[in-house]
Amino acid sequence: MVNYLKEVVIRIDLPETFEFSETKIPKEIEKEVLKRFPIPEPKTIQGKELQFSDKEFIQKDLEKIELHFFDSNREKELVFLENAFFISYKKYEKFDKLMEDWSSVISLIFDKYPEIQVNRIGLRYINHIQLDKDQNKWKDVINEKLLHNFQLGLDNISRGFSVINLNEKGIKTNFQYGLHNPDFPSPIKNNIFILDFDVFYEGILTKIEILENTGTFHTMIRSLFSLSTRT
Repeated sequence: MVNYLKEVVIRIDLPETFEFSETKIPKEIEKEVLKRFPIPEPKTIQGKELQFSDKEFIQKDLEKIELHFFDSNREKELVFLENAFFISYKKYEKFDKLMEDWSSVISLIFDKYPEIQVNRIGLRYINHIQLDKDQNKWKDVINEKLLHNFQLGLDNISRGFSVINLNEKGIKTNFQYGLHNPDFPSPIKNNIFILDFDVFYEGILTKIEILENTGTFHTMIRSLFSLSTRT
């Protein structure tokens, strides 16, 4: 199977601010994280906040710390935000390796903070497929039913992008597809067809449920990818 992946992201969100997102990561967690992500790069994010006081709004400066960890080739990245953490892959090989990284991080967090609450988990696969200049050949790669935006005989299309939203027993999918065109609103010059599968669940989750859902999401994405392509 051809690998068209541009990026893969696995992420969980928290209902409350994470304890060490604004301070230093606990030593025992950092030690284990560095085995898989040996390059730490904390980032300071500047922002503004409006507060109401004595019948007037006051603007306050905010400073937040994001904890970023990269692997030695900078092909994957672990990020701790104030109310979320995620792993992003620029070079993706196989799901088993993602699960090894993800299981390691989840175990570290839940072992240290057994009372932590997770209210959203999401898995996202973004594919960029370079299509031939000849539109007649596109159906050899992409399911023809997804090419409807380009079968109307219109010239100089600057964007042809569609969204399908699915809900299967509370597991939701945002499926985006088409030619998004980074040069918009100029006409499309480079025929990069995007297949973007974002599967997620919103609700309180245990450690086991997080890992089980990750596998379920992957199965759903594989099925959607198979339906969407001819390769």
